[in-house]
Amino acid sequence: MIRAFEAVQRGTFAGLAAVVFLALIRVPGSVSLVWAALAVLTAVAPFEGLLIVAAFAPIGVAIGSLVGTPPWTEPLVLAFLAGAAARAALERRPVSWTVPWPAVLLALAVVSSAVIMLALTRVRMGPEPFRGLLTRLLEGRYFAMLPELGPLTWATLFLEGLGLFVATGAIVGRQPARLTRFTSMAIAGAIAAAALNVTRLVTAAVASGDGWPGLLRLSRTTRINMEYGDVNAAGSYFAMLLCLAVGIALVTTRRTRIAATAGAVLIGLGLWLTSSRAAILAVLVVGAVSAAVSLARTRGWLRAGPGTSAAVDAAATRPSAELSRARGGLVGIAALLVATLVVILFLPNRLIGGNAAAAAEIRRDMAIVSWRLLATHPVFGVGIGQYYELSGDEMLHLPVGRTYLRQNAHNNFLQILAELGIVGFACFLGLLGMAGRGLWVAARTTDPARFPIGALAAALGAFLFSALFGHPLLAPACAYAFWMVAGSAAGLAPPSRRPIAYRSLAVVAGAVILISIPMRARGEIDSADLDHLGYGLSLWEMAGDGQRYRVATGTATIFIPSDAAVVKVPLRTSGDATPHPVSIRLRGRLVDRLPIEGTAWTWYKFNVPQHERARFVPLQLELEGAPGERLHVGKVSVVTPRAK
Repeated sequence: MIRAFEAVQRGTFAGLAAVVFLALIRVPGSVSLVWAALAVLTAVAPFEGLLIVAAFAPIGVAIGSLVGTPPWTEPLVLAFLAGAAARAALERRPVSWTVPWPAVLLALAVVSSAVIMLALTRVRMGPEPFRGLLTRLLEGRYFAMLPELGPLTWATLFLEGLGLFVATGAIVGRQPARLTRFTSMAIAGAIAAAALNVTRLVTAAVASGDGWPGLLRLSRTTRINMEYGDVNAAGSYFAMLLCLAVGIALVTTRRTRIAATAGAVLIGLGLWLTSSRAAILAVLVVGAVSAAVSLARTRGWLRAGPGTSAAVDAAATRPSAELSRARGGLVGIAALLVATLVVILFLPNRLIGGNAAAAAEIRRDMAIVSWRLLATHPVFGVGIGQYYELSGDEMLHLPVGRTYLRQNAHNNFLQILAELGIVGFACFLGLLGMAGRGLWVAARTTDPARFPIGALAAALGAFLFSALFGHPLLAPACAYAFWMVAGSAAGLAPPSRRPIAYRSLAVVAGAVILISIPMRARGEIDSADLDHLGYGLSLWEMAGDGQRYRVATGTATIFIPSDAAVVKVPLRTSGDATPHPVSIRLRGRLVDRLPIEGTAWTWYKFNVPQHERARFVPLQLELEGAPGERLHVGKVSVVTPRAK
């Protein structure tokens, strides 16, 4: 059984590597060779591939702009994942590459949601166009199809993040030296991203001609992030990397501490330019908590692990030094709390010009929207990437509807809960629990002089705190960075052997997710609003008599509301007065044949069958025996509503 499971796991990794590699090499131009080279490098040396992604993915848009290609952010990640999957398929010790069950179940939840969205897309597009889209996707033309995929791109983003989480944890593992190198490269990427933002600020100030006053004015009135438009997500990213940079600066040697401190300052400037109150507040709160923990350890109230008792006993022989550190800690906590109040009360949102009260009102209303959406599909959610589209109807009668027509949740936790339901959200919390377990184990066993585990905990804490007020996991570069940092934290814990009952429960949960797909897809299709949708029809046109119609090319499909007892459909041909029969089929079954004469409208009345589950039923129309003629199909109207 174990060997069969390992074979399935290796086959899955190999299949993923092949599919992703195909998508990379199908990109025209020599750039695909660079991405393929990264995939090969990762397969040979996974850690070096990880370092490249950690450093360059945060500035992938700038790299693409520099070399005249599309952004490199996602291709770099996919190239790394392709190489990592190939390495996992060939790894002789598969235990180190074992995918944790929360990640497996969350991936199944995302994939099942994406499959259901594809089924709904097929209904809305029509069988033939959808077949063409699916064919191109299977041929590896993913990057050329991104605008057509719509919400499905959020599914790929989530799956890529899960891949980064698993791969980073397996590659970095419990090796402090690797963890230090990985975080250093991640910090280098953040420094580069912050430098782009600062350069943009300086360029704008020089162009304004106001010199230093112009620079200060722009820094207070302009929100800047060059890589992507979501400045709040950028704030979460810089907050996370700022905590890491400060932690690394504290343990570096004197010669490198100046450079590390300068990098932390630059990342801090990048954070400030985003003007994200939630991110700045997150850094201050995490800083205050860190200061409090340090103070408690100094006083001997907390023990981090082996060896702490001796350190506390030694500190007891130096009461004056201890008292000085305690006073410094209290002053630091007080300063951070004052700064937190300043940010909350006085830092405005430069986009909508509001203060903290306005921001709180928006997030309160979006929380209401989230719970209402969750109530419609509590177990599996409304679907990955569907929150934004579905939020509009729920926002109409809330104050936030005066500011936005549609919007994301402004709370990443609620967004995941609404889109993936209780099942997906529980798996997401399971992954966060794995990261927390890794930090807890490392804090008790790792020498702080080798790597500041507290800084890694503070980084994740700052990101997750800011995610309570925004949606940073929807910005690819930001999401990739988080999943890598979280994966590195999860990898710090040794592999745990779960009891058979736990694994059996996970298998059952995965089977339930897969088995539920057909039923959930049928439910989504039945409840879909297909009004005015049609296949094999032109765009709407206007006849001389004012009747709106569409021209059928071959067999046409229109959708009839099932809450009507009788509907009427205006029909005519484009040619002479010669009668031509029109066959009418309901789900492929012939129900009527109607003669149509000339260009005069014939009003066909159709009795809608009772006990239909779907909101709209498909009706196929075909003009027979007239190869040169075209059938004109007018707008469907209800003659007799169905009695409730």
